[in-house]
Amino acid sequence: MKPEHAASKFHKYLLYVLGRRPDEFGLVLDGEGFVKIKELLKAISEEEDLRGVRQRSIDDVLVFVENPGIEISDKKIRATDRSKLPQKSLEFDVPKLLYTCVRNRAHANVVTNGIFPQGADSVSLSPDKDMAVRIGKRKGQNPIVLTVNVQTALEYGCEFLKIGDLLFLSEYIPADCFAAPPLPREKDENLKNKSKAKKSSAKQEDSQKDKTPGSFTLQLDEETFTKRKKQKVKGKKKEIAWKKTRREQRKIQKE
Repeated sequence: MKPEHAASKFHKYLLYVLGRRPDEFGLVLDGEGFVKIKELLKAISEEEDLRGVRQRSIDDVLVFVENPGIEISDKKIRATDRSKLPQKSLEFDVPKLLYTCVRNRAHANVVTNGIFPQGADSVSLSPDKDMAVRIGKRKGQNPIVLTVNVQTALEYGCEFLKIGDLLFLSEYIPADCFAAPPLPREKDENLKNKSKAKKSSAKQEDSQKDKTPGSFTLQLDEETFTKRKKQKVKGKKKEIAWKKTRREQRKIQKE
């Protein structure tokens, strides 16, 4: 396919994603309709016929398409015509269950403290579990899927903004409002074992210090040094007395 034809086809795709249904791709636009180019490319490349799409495809649109209807600013992109975008609206008639994902390493923290936004202004949730997993995999492989009980969350005072048919946003989900997979037992046991090993090592070091404190060893060295010094002095006195006696005997013999 010629570059200009490929650019024309991709251009139509961009206008649909950015100007009509970003929720179908799990994308949340900011207040001015922008989304990071990096996030856009990740979402589009998940489509079967557009895998491997790169920044160059967007550059080709700007080169080959006259009046492309897109704007780029500070590594972000948006459609110039946003009149057909789904509007954010505060929703109370929310599906009973919503799904969201967190990184594997955040699993324990989320279970304890609740769900906070990760690199975004709000927590993204979806009534479609597959969509939630799709969004989660953009942040890391094997994300942890959390199932939010909407009624419980509403009772806690949570609010949900609806974007299209596939996305909801919330500022925070308390720990009592969702179900999560149990934490791996091996991970917990390893942490406990490491903690015990550190404590045991610290106790052994303290015990060894009590048995051989530096001041006691230094005292022994001083005593030994003093004894040796006294021995040398005594030996020197004996040698002087012997010489004195010998000199006196020689004087007597001469006389």
